[in-house]
Amino acid sequence: MIETLRPATLGEILDRTTHIYRTRFLVFLGIAFMPTGVILACAVAFGLVFAWVNSLTKTTDPAVIGMYLVLFFLAGSVVLLPVGAAALGLGSGALNHAAAAAFENRTITIRGAYRAAWKRGWRYIGLLVLEGLILVVAPGIVWSMAIGVFAMGQILSGKASSASNPAGGAVVLLLFGLLCLYALWMLLLLCFAFPASVVEDVGPGAALKRALFLSKGTRGRLLVIYLLGTALRWGVSFVLFIPIVVLVTIIPGANAPQYAGLLYTVLMLAIYGGGFLIRAVTKPIYTIAQMLFYFDQRIRKEGYDIEWMMRQAGMVAEPLPAPAPWMPPPYPNEATSQALSQPVAGPVAAPTVEHTFAPEPDAVGDSAAIAPAPGEPA
Repeated sequence: MIETLRPATLGEILDRTTHIYRTRFLVFLGIAFMPTGVILACAVAFGLVFAWVNSLTKTTDPAVIGMYLVLFFLAGSVVLLPVGAAALGLGSGALNHAAAAAFENRTITIRGAYRAAWKRGWRYIGLLVLEGLILVVAPGIVWSMAIGVFAMGQILSGKASSASNPAGGAVVLLLFGLLCLYALWMLLLLCFAFPASVVEDVGPGAALKRALFLSKGTRGRLLVIYLLGTALRWGVSFVLFIPIVVLVTIIPGANAPQYAGLLYTVLMLAIYGGGFLIRAVTKPIYTIAQMLFYFDQRIRKEGYDIEWMMRQAGMVAEPLPAPAPWMPPPYPNEATSQALSQPVAGPVAAPTVEHTFAPEPDAVGDSAAIAPAPGEPA
């Protein structure tokens, strides 16, 4: 059972987001920790392999070092990008399954959320890839082309730096700002894609269309959610990193030249590890808020609250779940199953069944049938 459904205000959605996350903190944290942990492990492995390759190349030739770096990054991208996309796709699907279950006050576990996401894993990974292409790859391509055009213009004009061409530098900065605004706007348009795919069981393309439709009229409230989430993430980062900086400052001899390498390594581990931890803690907040906004928009646009009340009253039949693969078919044979699945156009008359009965013998016939024939033994 879920609470009475009605259109909610921004404050009510924030309050319920806090309540859901606080009461199920360990479940959501465990779900969010898996993809961030996988990405952190990949980043650590990437750094260790990079240090190993750098130690093997005992050369100062820039061309050789550049060739090694290009090959290393290409090999790392081929391995790390698919692993990261799979982890993030499954993690996002599991978080949305948990958020939908929390909205309906159903019990959810970490294992149950990932089991539900695993059944539709390719769908969630494909949806994540489409969102990445729209939000990151497309602006990145435009930015790279703009930088290439600007650099080519600088070379052809004989100017060595962008400082000698203030107009060109201003255009590049303006384009960068416009691309950031584009990414933010598309994020607001497509933020309901995962909730729609999870709740309505639709593919990536249909989920993106549903997100475009449902996000109309609430993008300002969604922007407030993202701004509050960003402020929370920055606040947690300051709380986490300030003690590390203070410890490094007050430890005697920490700034000595012989400890510079060790200090740099510790700081990088703290920064990257803390960043992934902060992401694991704050990611469920966005997911829960998006799921609540998704249901709120369905209530406002499609009357989902009326549909739910009719379903609770038994006026809308729930679809029967498909049988498990190991269970026998519900009907004895395929012909009966197909006949029962055909729609009925009107009232059906009772079938006429013809039966053949043997005539009841009278007493004489009975005696004659029972008495033995002449010459036969009794």
